[in-house]
Amino acid sequence: MKIHADKIEEGPRHALSKRDVRLIFETVPPDWTREINEVRIANSLEWHSRTFFSRYLGRLTIYSRNRTKEQALAAVLSELAAISLRLNLGLKSRPKAVRNRLEKMTAPFMQQLLPLVGSPQQSKGHVSLEGFKELRFPLVE
Repeated sequence: MKIHADKIEEGPRHALSKRDVRLIFETVPPDWTREINEVRIANSLEWHSRTFFSRYLGRLTIYSRNRTKEQALAAVLSELAAISLRLNLGLKSRPKAVRNRLEKMTAPFMQQLLPLVGSPQQSKGHVSLEGFKELRFPLVE
């Protein structure tokens, strides 16, 4: 699966990173992500934009700028749960009963993922220098 984030020149950053999306996908049940071929973390700052899935393209588009990590995570989990239930009807908003059902489905994952999403990460190439002594070489004149 391909995950890419739109570049940002100015303004707020994405609330979710590619690493966060991978972590979410590793945590949720496989049937929640089975139909997704591509994930786009979009650049839009529009307040009305939301996370949505296009079955035709197999693309999950995440709008996470101008949102907290909690709001962005809740939107992604809700959309993934809706995909598994085949609730994507192209509606801009879902009925309250459906939203409540999705919230109950995603609550355990929210509790599990919220402390992990956005946490500082160590680069894979990091090497600790703890325990090494600095060597000083004599200056040759």
